[in-house]
Amino acid sequence: YEICACLVGSEMCIRDRQRGIQMTKISILEQLKQADAEGYAIPHFNYSDIWDMTAIVRAAEEMHSPVMLAGVPKVTNALTMDTVAAMAHSLADNAKVPVYLHLDHSTDPQICKDACDHHFDTVMIDGSKESLERNIEMTADVVSYAHPRGIFVEGEIGKIKGNTEESQYANGDFLVQVPDAVKLVQLSLIHISEPTRHAQIS
Repeated sequence: YEICACLVGSEMCIRDRQRGIQMTKISILEQLKQADAEGYAIPHFNYSDIWDMTAIVRAAEEMHSPVMLAGVPKVTNALTMDTVAAMAHSLADNAKVPVYLHLDHSTDPQICKDACDHHFDTVMIDGSKESLERNIEMTADVVSYAHPRGIFVEGEIGKIKGNTEESQYANGDFLVQVPDAVKLVQLSLIHISEPTRHAQIS
């Protein structure tokens, strides 16, 4: 059987599968390859505090699923990067499933670098509001800092449809143009706006 649990702030869904998954933490790239090969998703949930973090990890354990703990700069700035990293790493070290620490939607390359210095597994540099040239420049800067440290980078291109502060666009400019996406091939992970929807509940 499969049980899917979708929450506000998630970008994927948890899938509980009787056949089980690899519980030893491996690199996020290898984990994504394994998930693709075995046909399951790695859920990504945003947190605001230690209680959110704990609930996310406990739910992932119940579902026998790897999980990504994602914090936006508004949260990491409020709690401090030191505090967020300490809480997340403590939970990850004691979890029964692989837990990956992710910096979500950072528009500042320096915050991404700070997250790298705090041993986040992945960071997202969101230059989607900038020109394509500036977006590429920001992304390349973060990639050059993160990759030698074994940290994967997610970039963004296009605009996100939904009810969040990221969801600002005019007419059809949220659509991604393929030639523009090709120019971002330096990224480890590319977050393209379509068909993503953020914080929309029917």
